[in-house]
Amino acid sequence: MLDDFIKKWDGKGIDFDGAFSTQCVDLYRQYVKEVLGYPQSPPVAGAKDIWDAYLPEYFKRIENTPNGVPDKGDIVIFGTTLGKFGHVSIFVEGNATKFISFDQNYPSGSLCHLQGHTYSGVIGWLKPIQKNLELPTWFATLLQEKGLSLDREGEFRAFWEKAVKYDDEVRELKQQVISANEALADRAREVSMLTENNQKLSDKATEMEELYNTTRSDRDTATWEKEKLEIKVKSLEEEVGALQKKNQELEINKKYRIILKFKKYSLIVER
Repeated sequence: MLDDFIKKWDGKGIDFDGAFSTQCVDLYRQYVKEVLGYPQSPPVAGAKDIWDAYLPEYFKRIENTPNGVPDKGDIVIFGTTLGKFGHVSIFVEGNATKFISFDQNYPSGSLCHLQGHTYSGVIGWLKPIQKNLELPTWFATLLQEKGLSLDREGEFRAFWEKAVKYDDEVRELKQQVISANEALADRAREVSMLTENNQKLSDKATEMEELYNTTRSDRDTATWEKEKLEIKVKSLEEEVGALQKKNQELEINKKYRIILKFKKYSLIVER
């Protein structure tokens, strides 16, 4: 599987975490995920720190010795001899004095490639612990139905990548459905609030209409009462006018009688 990994990435850059561009640690993490299928070790400040941050349940840590030689696929870790952050690469072949590994960003800025090294600066290497897992019956049956075999790595990898892609698409669709349902729920709450506000406005409008009708009725009643009072006032004014006229007539008659009485008295006196 390492050979396929090298063939796939040779001459290309890997930016696993999307930070700091293509670093040697990105190659290490891609290898752990894609070839070994193991969980990732915790984040580190530099490649040299992988030596302490490794996962012991998945790797055996072996210190560098004069006669030690890693196996193909082991993860070689360098100290600060190659820079303050160290370096990490994947062992391909070699002996006790020099070796070839699959590297990125060594020399600085380089993409994935096969690189020669000595053991100068090598702290040690991590040897993947092989997990002896029995294939579930359903998985063995699936491989048989698809005409696949774990021995034919390329065919199995193509099938597996399609399955992973399908699973990712299904997961993405599920997330889209969740997002759509959340958006729908938000819209439903918004519609509910608008409906409630609309009902309040409708109730207020009804209340104002009732108040208007009551006010209009009161106004009409007041207008009618005013008109009645005006008629009554006019009638009273007419009565007052008539009384004043009659009073004037009475005054005239009174004066006339006084005059007559005076004249009559004067005649009596003269006699």
